[in-house]
Amino acid sequence: MASLGKKIKEIRIANKKSQKEIADITCVDRTLISKIESDKATPSEDFLQLFCKSFNIKVSSLKTYKQKVIIDTSALMKNSELIYKALNKYDEVIIPDIVITELNNIKDKRNKKHSKSNTAWKTMRQINDLKNEEKLKINIKSPISKENDLRIIELAKEIKNKENCEVYIIHDDIGFSTRYERSILLRDFIAEKSDISNYDALETLDKIFLDDWNSYKLPQNINLNILLKDNETILYHTIKNKTKNKYKKLHFIIKNGADPNQTCGKHNLTPLALCIQINDIKSFNILLDYKVDINKASFNDKNTDYTMTKNEGNTPLMVAAWHGRMDFIKKLCNYKDLSINQQDANGYTALIKAAIKKNNEIYNFLIKNKADTKIRDRIGRTAKDYYDN
Repeated sequence: MASLGKKIKEIRIANKKSQKEIADITCVDRTLISKIESDKATPSEDFLQLFCKSFNIKVSSLKTYKQKVIIDTSALMKNSELIYKALNKYDEVIIPDIVITELNNIKDKRNKKHSKSNTAWKTMRQINDLKNEEKLKINIKSPISKENDLRIIELAKEIKNKENCEVYIIHDDIGFSTRYERSILLRDFIAEKSDISNYDALETLDKIFLDDWNSYKLPQNINLNILLKDNETILYHTIKNKTKNKYKKLHFIIKNGADPNQTCGKHNLTPLALCIQINDIKSFNILLDYKVDINKASFNDKNTDYTMTKNEGNTPLMVAAWHGRMDFIKKLCNYKDLSINQQDANGYTALIKAAIKKNNEIYNFLIKNKADTKIRDRIGRTAKDYYDN
């Protein structure tokens, strides 16, 4: 069975198109076409839509089998948010037992700056938070081998042969590239974009606030999730705008593809957390109507070193606790799937943040809603320790 990349190449050649022509059609760099055809990169949904449209074929005719990915420790240690990106791109994300073991070993070893330990600790926390995600398979047993990399390669081959699917490996170890055909370097995976948006059109739309959006037509192929010059999306800008009719625009752009969960901005907060930060309850309620992830934490997906940014791991509930927004906290606590005890990069929970701020009302309210008073942060302190001092 031909791989997805091979199928794309076959269709291109059959239609006598060059890689440059396909790049122009799909609005991506020519080098990405080469990587896709050699299975070194996976095409985005936008790419597939444009590619298939140009040849009058259905996307389903290309994607006839599942695409799975195994994430190696080397990649997770460089970008712990990789799991979120992979879940959005692949049918299944696999974290093998050997990777879990390596992460736990790194987590328990503290070097002088604790940077690697912190990264491993944060990654394991995220894996635990996502343990109920159907597409994420954790602690999958890998074949016995003297070399850890070889165990992952053998697992990929085993899954591919057993389940008749494509299996990729995302890594930051050049050794994989020469030993497994469908290995993807971390930098190549992060760089994969379908920047098909007309940036000028996006900036123009950013400035428009209409009373009626029913007759407004978006430019063809515009991507509403591209970051603007200030590292913020058009959704972010809309929420921060102070005009009264911004709420109609908020509905319009979300319905047309703006991601209500995308983190960005100075502190890499989610749009929901941003609403809490600026005390915008109406935008907050609109986002909730679109079933946003109320537990998604702040992170910088461009941070590829071992250090963590100041605000990494902040959930909307934590932001509300820190800023004293009781109205928002009450709404969030109405959701059964709220992770009230989730911790940020420093090990703080929402309760610990309320304790640090000495907010008695929020502190007691969170405890009544089953916030755990015994959880300790990275330096071993509990919420009560902060509250009493």
